[in-house]
Amino acid sequence: MQINQDILKGQNQMKKQMDQIQNYIKDKGYQLVDSIQKNKDKLTCTFLKQRKQFRLKGVFIQQQKYREQFLKILKTIQKNPHQNVAQIYEVTQKDDIIIYSHEQYRYTLQNLEEFKNEPNFNMKQIAIDILNGIIFLHSLGISHLNLKPSNILIDYKGNKFQAKIADLYYEAKQECDEDQIYQGPEQLKNMNTRNVSFQSDYYSVGALLCEILGFDYKKNRENIQQGYIPIIEDTTDDSLQLSFSLDMMQYSQTRRFTPAQTLETFQNDNQPKQQNENCKLILAISLLILPILIVVLFSNIIINSIKLQLRQQKLRILNFSFIFRNKYVKEIMKV
Repeated sequence: MQINQDILKGQNQMKKQMDQIQNYIKDKGYQLVDSIQKNKDKLTCTFLKQRKQFRLKGVFIQQQKYREQFLKILKTIQKNPHQNVAQIYEVTQKDDIIIYSHEQYRYTLQNLEEFKNEPNFNMKQIAIDILNGIIFLHSLGISHLNLKPSNILIDYKGNKFQAKIADLYYEAKQECDEDQIYQGPEQLKNMNTRNVSFQSDYYSVGALLCEILGFDYKKNRENIQQGYIPIIEDTTDDSLQLSFSLDMMQYSQTRRFTPAQTLETFQNDNQPKQQNENCKLILAISLLILPILIVVLFSNIIINSIKLQLRQQKLRILNFSFIFRNKYVKEIMKV
C-alpha cells in the first residue's frame, strides 16, 4: 500500500512539474523544439528564442535548504560567465520546482566519434577546456559531482571546437547516482556525500581525459576504483598527460593530482604546436606578401628610372635652349 502511495505521489509530482514547464514556456512565448523529456525528478526540453536553441530544465528539490543552495549556484554561474562553462540565462522558482535555461549545442562529448575527424578538431584542446572549466567552478566554490560525457557540451564557432561544462544538478541535490561510471568510489560508497568534495570532480575529470587520450577507462574502471592505477612508463608528452590523468583517479582523494597540475602538461604540449601553427601562418602570409613587395619594388625602380630619364631629357632641352640663346645673342651682337 505504501509503495502504491509513493508511486502515486511521484506521478502527481511529475505532472506538476510538467504543468509548470508548459506554463512557463507558454508565458514566455517560446517555441518548443522537441518534446519534454523525463529523467527521474527532472524535466528537460529544448526551446527556440531569437533563432537560437536553449535547454530548459525543471528540477524538483523537496528540501528548502537544497533549493536555496541550487539557486545560489545557478545565480553565481549566471553572474560569472566563463567560456568553458555553459552560460546560465533564466533562473526562476515555482513552488518547490526550479526552472532554468542554459546554452544548447548539437554535440556533447558523447558524440566524439561524429566529429573527432573534423580538420579543425583538436582533442587536446577539448581536454584543456574541460580542465579550465572545472578549475573555474572550483574557484567559485562549486563542485560539480556529475561530470560525464553527456554533460560536456561541444560548441563549434569560428572554425573552432570548444568544450563547455553543463548540468550541475546533482551537486545541489547532494546525492550521488550509483549508475554513473565516471563518479569516484567515495561517491558510490557514501551516498550521504560526507566524503565528497572537489577531489571527487578530480576523479571524474581524470576519467574523461583518459578517454579523450584513447585510454579504455571503462575496461579498467573496476581496477582503478579499487586503487590499482596503471603505470605509464613512456616519457612522451602523450604518456605524461595520460599518467597525470590517471593520477587524478587515485583511490585516496588527498593523493589525486589537481586539474591545475594536469593542465600544465597539456599546455606545455600545446605551446610548441601553437608556435608551429603561428610559424606556418607567418610563412603563408609572407609568401602572399612577397610577390606584392617584388612588384612594388620593381615598380619603384621603373618609376625612378622614368623620372631620371625625364630629368635628363629636361636638362638636355635646357642645355640646348641655353646654347641656342647664346648663339642667337652673338649673331645679334655681330649685327
